[in-house]
Amino acid sequence: MLAVTLALLLLSLAAPLILAFSETLIWGFNNQWFCEVANEPTTLYQFVDATAVREFAQAMTGGKDAVITALDAGDIFTTLDGNSGELVYTLLFSTDSLSYWTDEYVVVNGADLMDEIVDVGEWMLELLAAYAKNITANSTSNVAEPDFQIQFENFSPTSLLLGEWECDIDAVLGTIITSPGGKLQSTGGVESLAWYQTLSVIAVDGEGFVEWVDPNTGYWFGVDIHVPYQMFGIGTAPYYRVAYGFPNNSSNAHFFKPPGGPSAVYTFPQELGYNITVRPVAAHTSLFLAVTISP
Repeated sequence: MLAVTLALLLLSLAAPLILAFSETLIWGFNNQWFCEVANEPTTLYQFVDATAVREFAQAMTGGKDAVITALDAGDIFTTLDGNSGELVYTLLFSTDSLSYWTDEYVVVNGADLMDEIVDVGEWMLELLAAYAKNITANSTSNVAEPDFQIQFENFSPTSLLLGEWECDIDAVLGTIITSPGGKLQSTGGVESLAWYQTLSVIAVDGEGFVEWVDPNTGYWFGVDIHVPYQMFGIGTAPYYRVAYGFPNNSSNAHFFKPPGGPSAVYTFPQELGYNITVRPVAAHTSLFLAVTISP
């Protein structure tokens, strides 16, 4: 059995659970759960609910056929986009070259994930149990659930340096929960900017952004959440913007809204040297952004 196959990031009660194996990620936020392939932004499936995540792991312990049966039954994902369970299984678990993330976020070579599916499922069940225990232990704490969060996960071999960050929120009603550190560590580093607003059901407004710089090339990118003023839920929903720049070229140095609206996935240009993808979970008075950086 694999000693360590998945990486469990239990940052706080306010942060989502991230399970990473091979290039496939499972993550949840505000009771919404997703499964995706890191370098394929179009391969994104939403779990029916939190129970379906555990059922998915349980099916993995039964091997390939059990997973396909569970997928075809329609109890795991809200939709398979017209695909068969076998095709979805292949999309999620087939790869030519695998890397497993250990708890120290060191990349080690592993066997084909399809050959290890039973062990991965058993380990995933253990991690989900640990996560549930952590949530229970913190359920009486005073940690607030963020209304807005930008979370960066760096799966590349290069540590990125913090360029600039800002969180412009109401000094009385707004509270910053987490702010980014000076370096986004390589091979599994996580940094985030998160905040909430007291009485957000009545009124919200504000803005927060984070920019990261590649110390080797000088290339940089940034992600911003803009919250237009709302009163009693009336007004424009929060949305995100992006910016990036190259040395001696500032044509995209100002934040702009990607096409498709606040729920659309955005991938930065490959010229930055990485696969950088923004995946939002949007609501009318909240917005969470999961930003992944991979080779």
